[in-house]
Amino acid sequence: TLLVSLGFVERDGDRFRNSEIGELCSSRSTVKLGATSRINPFYAMSAHLTDALREYSPRWQQTLGITPADAFAALYADPAGLREFADLMNAISVPQGRLIAERLDFAPYSCIMDVAGGSGGQSIAIGVRHPHLRGIITHLEPVCVVARENIAASGLNDRFAAVAADLIAGPYPAGADVILLGHILHDWSDEVCDRILRNCAAALPAGGTLLI
Repeated sequence: TLLVSLGFVERDGDRFRNSEIGELCSSRSTVKLGATSRINPFYAMSAHLTDALREYSPRWQQTLGITPADAFAALYADPAGLREFADLMNAISVPQGRLIAERLDFAPYSCIMDVAGGSGGQSIAIGVRHPHLRGIITHLEPVCVVARENIAASGLNDRFAAVAADLIAGPYPAGADVILLGHILHDWSDEVCDRILRNCAAALPAGGTLLI
């Protein structure tokens, strides 16, 4: 009854079946939205929204007692936790990538680069929709391992690659005429964001495009 009221299942006589939303949360879904139901410590930052607005700064230290760099370093050192976080981010980034692929004309472009693109859900979705595109996913090497698995599972090994690169220190790989920054800049201070954007500018050719 609770699942019916929430819209996850529908009653069919004496039986129940998944609703359209429920099907998206099932193991048969191409986007594993069930990952969003897991507890994520980053969500706790929303409790400090008032302070974030008042001070115009991130809430990492206030919420978790650590810096963003420390938080991600700990995450990347935990293989199981990293894969769980990758599933969570893909539940967000795959639908987002599909929308971008549908609404942006990629015909003039030849190569996209997803900077700090995690396990690649966003850019892989774009690559599947636009078979002329090559793709580069950058992240630290532990994340690239997961991204390569997703690239292979999507049949994009001939066009896509995951290349280790440091988001802040750079440099980023050359060769892309579109750079994607999805769910990145909100994590960092203005100073760090400036460095990230300068890294993007250095990697893009004249007339290149940055999608934020």
